[in-house]
Amino acid sequence: RCGETGRTVMDIVERIRPVIEEEGITVQVVETVLEDDAIADSNSILFNGRPFEDFIEGMKVT
Repeated sequence: RCGETGRTVMDIVERIRPVIEEEGITVQVVETVLEDDAIADSNSILFNGRPFEDFIEGMKVT
């Protein structure tokens, strides 16, 4: 499950990178390997340290 999320995020970043770099925006993807006891935090996608769903109205994490 985590591997699929990582691959999907990287695919999307590579697809949008040319467009956002034209606007002077740099994207850096940092993958953090969690300890076994932190599995509840897996598949979190943070944008500048905030959960991605904070930026999209009505988005729910499932």
